[in-house]
Amino acid sequence: MSSEIIAAKMENIKTIFQSAQDNATKQNDIGELIKQLETIDSEFLSVGYEATSMELALKDFQSDESMKSWNTFVTLSKNHAPQVYVGLGWAIAKEKHVDKLFLDALNPEMRFRVWDGCGYFDGIFRQRQVIKNQSRLEYILENDFHSYDQGLGRSLWYICKGDENKIQEMVEAFATERHADLWRGIGIACSYVGGCEESALKKLIVSAKEHSAQLGIGATLVAKSRILSNCLTKDIELNCKIFRNMSAKEAMESVGN
Repeated sequence: MSSEIIAAKMENIKTIFQSAQDNATKQNDIGELIKQLETIDSEFLSVGYEATSMELALKDFQSDESMKSWNTFVTLSKNHAPQVYVGLGWAIAKEKHVDKLFLDALNPEMRFRVWDGCGYFDGIFRQRQVIKNQSRLEYILENDFHSYDQGLGRSLWYICKGDENKIQEMVEAFATERHADLWRGIGIACSYVGGCEESALKKLIVSAKEHSAQLGIGATLVAKSRILSNCLTKDIELNCKIFRNMSAKEAMESVGN
């Protein structure tokens, strides 16, 4: 069953994240941390980089305004850059710590990833506020609403464990102007986690209605990050085929490298 495979993959992601997070709290040597990370199976290796990024950022928030440890880590983790910046978003959301000058200096694509991480964190850990009450917390600025809601959409996939009927209900409870970003996030999470059968992917297209193209955009973003980190999977190939009618490589090339 597709649902069982998805649940197992999500549990694996959770285990990898928690293990990498624990290692990062104990280890201060960045090189050693990366050695430990590289022992993780390639399918969800980037999850370990995401967790490590969060913990190093949290440490720097407390002790180093220059973000020295985090900056060293991101320099040495270029193949996993999208997840490293998402991890920074986790840290920002957890502490509601925003260094505007630091964020303004980031590459716009990676800044988008940071606020995606914030949206995901809030969706998982502040469900009453951001999902039930549909509030955006005060630390989120209007310019970052699209990326934040993309991350929130990713969280819906995990909360619903890939159940397309529940996901559709949750999305439709939000204001219509937020639907496109939420569906793009769902496309990202669905493609990254994998485990969906072709029939389930086609049902998602129907559920997304006029925003079905956002699923393809999400799959394309995952294809790009997976090719960058050299861990392309059969799942992302299938998602690109169903959502965009092209291969993962073709999807990535359609938006540039």
